[in-house]
Amino acid sequence: MITKEICILLQCTMTSSAQQQLAIEQGAVTELVGLLKHYQDVDVDVGASDTGGIPRRVADSLKALVSDNSPAKEAVRKAGGIEPLVKLLASAHPKVKKSALVALRVLASKNQANKLHTIHTGAVTHLVAMMESGEPELYTEAVGVVGNLVHSLPQAKIIMLSMGVLQVTARPATPPGPPPRLPPALAAPPAPVRRGDPLPPPPPCSPSCGSWRPGTRTRPAGRRPCCWASSRRSASGSGASPRATSSPPSWTCSPTRW
Repeated sequence: MITKEICILLQCTMTSSAQQQLAIEQGAVTELVGLLKHYQDVDVDVGASDTGGIPRRVADSLKALVSDNSPAKEAVRKAGGIEPLVKLLASAHPKVKKSALVALRVLASKNQANKLHTIHTGAVTHLVAMMESGEPELYTEAVGVVGNLVHSLPQAKIIMLSMGVLQVTARPATPPGPPPRLPPALAAPPAPVRRGDPLPPPPPCSPSCGSWRPGTRTRPAGRRPCCWASSRRSASGSGASPRATSSPPSWTCSPTRW
């Protein structure tokens, strides 16, 4: 009897087609599918000690067994492994649903017979329900299954369109919330500054500047007053028209020695 620990071991060892083929020859597909059929109608608790999350681990093992292996995908379908995976989509536990979705997505990849078999076993109804549930992880996995089912299979596209599945995939997983509120300083663009507008007053000298500006503090010995220069250029000529600029004028402190 396959246990949860053996399923985890199978997942870790299925790293090459040779190991996958060896596991199939030793009857891994029959055992795994038999466990799925045993638990397909039992809504087990993934974390319960009596089950150990066996359905979820079996689905993960099947996914590892058939990954990039067409003969293994055929063997799972012929052994009746798609139907119990579809029934696991009705579980109340998100982890069981997600593992079943991943296994179905891999089984449907590049296998036309598995695609049609998955559709005819009633998977579409469960996929639509999960895409409308608002759970991001299940939505993403369900969309992945739908993408593999309709890929290079015109019959599947017609069925999906007739059932409204493709319209559901175009909706976001969660409804968009209200737009973020901007700070008052950014809520409205600043008014353009035009040449000829009065300059803002220059800022006070920084203590680290070592300079002096009349009216701020006593002038230190050996220092000249700050030379405050504006970044605004005066218009050339008396008849020059004012022109708007995107950046406001600024002041630059240029202290000099005596």
